[in-house]
Amino acid sequence: MKAPLEPVTGFPQGVRAAFSLRGADPSHGASEGPYGRLNLGAKVGDRPEAVAINRGLFEQSLGAEAFWLSQVHGSRVVAVDEARLGKQRHGAEPPEADASVTALGGVALTVLMADCMPVLAASQDGRAIGAAHAGWRGLAGGVVEAMLETLCQQSSPSGLAVWLGPCIGRLAFEVQEDVRQAFLASPSEAFVPGRPGHYFANLPELARHRLRRWSHQSGIPVSLLGPEPACTFSSPDRFFSHRRDAPSGRMAASIWILRD
Repeated sequence: MKAPLEPVTGFPQGVRAAFSLRGADPSHGASEGPYGRLNLGAKVGDRPEAVAINRGLFEQSLGAEAFWLSQVHGSRVVAVDEARLGKQRHGAEPPEADASVTALGGVALTVLMADCMPVLAASQDGRAIGAAHAGWRGLAGGVVEAMLETLCQQSSPSGLAVWLGPCIGRLAFEVQEDVRQAFLASPSEAFVPGRPGHYFANLPELARHRLRRWSHQSGIPVSLLGPEPACTFSSPDRFFSHRRDAPSGRMAASIWILRD
């Protein structure tokens, strides 16, 4: 068995990243029904034994030890050191947080997604990395900026490379006025009017705006990697989507520093 993964290219030397697909073949994972095949979410109603098999398969395919979070749509960041990693190895519950950073090698910072956007980052010297789970609540609450600030405490970087991963696309993400109000400082093109009282929100554009603003305020250049993020909602053969299918499984995106 092998987990279906897609690599993310463009990060500095010594840094690797990848994200999982939902999987179609029985060899891709142990989950069934709406969670088939490679569901990596432990709190979506899937069989725990299937999730455990899938997570082991995912880590084996990465070639790195995944560090998991219990995501709550907030802005807390966990700095992963040897002590924190040891707690996970001894069976501790994942910390409630939506982002993590580390300077350790061989540790794959991992975030789950099924419409929310994964944001992966690395210092240009490859000495520190970060990962954030960024739905609209997390973005509005500053989870990406908090992750970058904490990453900079690990490395004092001259620049950052940042990747925005698959998420619900702008033609599928219909929201109401409360969401637009949470982003009033964002560019107007991030929200396109739909039916009365509703808008179509561009999650990647909202993230890019906040990255540009953080870069300007911090004085640290941010280089965005890759093309426009793929839409999870419109690709049922590749991605889980909570909005399209609930209940549904979860994919994961990971970033790690190669061991010396």
